[in-house]
Amino acid sequence: MLFANGDCYITYSTDTKIEETTQERIKQHFESYKSDFLTEINMTNNDVTFTYLPIEVMVSHGTIEPSIIVMEEVQQFLEEVGVSI
Repeated sequence: MLFANGDCYITYSTDTKIEETTQERIKQHFESYKSDFLTEINMTNNDVTFTYLPIEVMVSHGTIEPSIIVMEEVQQFLEEVGVSI
């Protein structure tokens, strides 16, 4: 499940534990990932939370609902590392 989690967070949550190898792939991919909006990731056993810059998204895309745009980017990011939502 992918959802907006507050003003500047997008969270991917799953009922099962995210394997350590998958967590490592996510971390490595994020280190080399180029984004104008995503600034940080935090992980627990079942969640990956992305921090983003909502004002930057709103100004860049002329929207008052930045989470929708960032959720699309997060979904693409996760698909690139083999995580299906």
